[in-house]
Amino acid sequence: MSAIPTQNSSSEYHITSVAYKQYLGDDQAGGVLPPYPIVVLHPDILPPKFTVTKGNEVNTYTIKVNGNMVHDKDNRVVSYNDGCTTEWVIIFRRHERAYTVQRKVESCLAWTAPMLEPNRPTNPLQILLEPLFVRPSNPPQFNPAQLFKFEFVKA
Repeated sequence: MSAIPTQNSSSEYHITSVAYKQYLGDDQAGGVLPPYPIVVLHPDILPPKFTVTKGNEVNTYTIKVNGNMVHDKDNRVVSYNDGCTTEWVIIFRRHERAYTVQRKVESCLAWTAPMLEPNRPTNPLQILLEPLFVRPSNPPQFNPAQLFKFEFVKA
């Protein structure tokens, strides 16, 4: 995340799944009512800007997309407004040059791009919350499905 927000300040980003090399967005197509699933977008779809706001603790942030707060619901990542915020722990993984995004509460759960299943449509793939997988090595290796890139969007 270049231009990391300072406490209580915000910056805008496009978020990309490392595993799929495609942008994330909230799926509001087809008249779906909130909560909107956060998905891996089809390559032809322009990505929305995610607003990332620094929280009070180290590596802690809130995230909005299209004016909706990004939350977790039933171990899935979604966006909707309910007057509450969800805090996420976003950590740069230097050797992968990407970030993990973990739920602050029960922080062992991380954003995860699901694997494609043979008999299932390929899009949209909803981002899930699953236990963070770290392969013990030197340096530690993270699952590409749990790594994301944050591209700073210039104003």
